[in-house]
Amino acid sequence: MMKRVKEQLKTKDLEIELTDDAKSWLSQKGYDASLGARPLRRTIQREVEDVLSEKILLGEFRAGQLIVVDTEEDAIVFRPAPAPTHPPPVALAPAAAALPCSTGPRRARRPGAGPSCVTASSRALNAR
Repeated sequence: MMKRVKEQLKTKDLEIELTDDAKSWLSQKGYDASLGARPLRRTIQREVEDVLSEKILLGEFRAGQLIVVDTEEDAIVFRPAPAPTHPPPVALAPAAAALPCSTGPRRARRPGAGPSCVTASSRALNAR
């Protein structure tokens, strides 16, 4: 039942994750002895979808965030997942413009033709 909610949030570039406590809470609230688990759909709509849509409209969550659904004091709560604090696994390469000029031959310049030296990267491109 949460699959539909996940798909709808994906169109807004959001993701959702339910903790085990939240799943347990929803299953308890959405179960009726005479009806079984049929009321679960309405419970998810009332407790998750309706509240979450209001929070998104109010700007509490932004595109690219992971929303964690948890419980606190017998109620569902929504929190943005903490951003990773570790640096990227690969160092970024320096920009081509930051490379020093080579000591190779200089080309004749036309007015407005750009840099007056040939860089290693431009030589590699011209060699193709």
